[in-house]
Amino acid sequence: MSTRRGLTIIELVATMAVGSVLLGLAIALLCALMHAGSTAREQMEQHVAISRLADQFRRDVRAAERLAALPAAGQKSPQGWQLQLDDGRVVQYRPEPGHLLRSEIADGKPQQQERYRLPGGTAVSVQPRETTSGIVSLRIASAGKSSDGPGFATLEIEATLAKDRRFARSPSP
Repeated sequence: MSTRRGLTIIELVATMAVGSVLLGLAIALLCALMHAGSTAREQMEQHVAISRLADQFRRDVRAAERLAALPAAGQKSPQGWQLQLDDGRVVQYRPEPGHLLRSEIADGKPQQQERYRLPGGTAVSVQPRETTSGIVSLRIASAGKSSDGPGFATLEIEATLAKDRRFARSPSP
């Protein structure tokens, strides 16, 4: 009786094939998990940016005396929107590709600028509500399915114009 002490070439090849398949599956799973993590992080960043934009827009509208469109040369749609605050400051919102730019201007000089990243393929508009006086709406609407990911649902951020000034006393002459 002889005892077998080694592996045959067929056993070795079969073991290597099974190991290669398992390694390939592990690498594919790791790549899929990394892609899912990246996509989730991008979506979270977009939600945080839109949340910050909503908070800032509401604060600006509530502190503003009036809303005006910034005219664009030779275009039907406005170039942006301007809010006149009671302390003499002006806040402008201008849409840019993939962003919404907020500029704060005091004494004719830019003081602060913030750029809010928007989901790809979205259109932005600011308008007073026709039915209810004093309500201003910032509308972020999907212009179709973007290449960045799934389509974006329409979002409306509303605030009441001059709400923070309702109970302010008028200055005495």
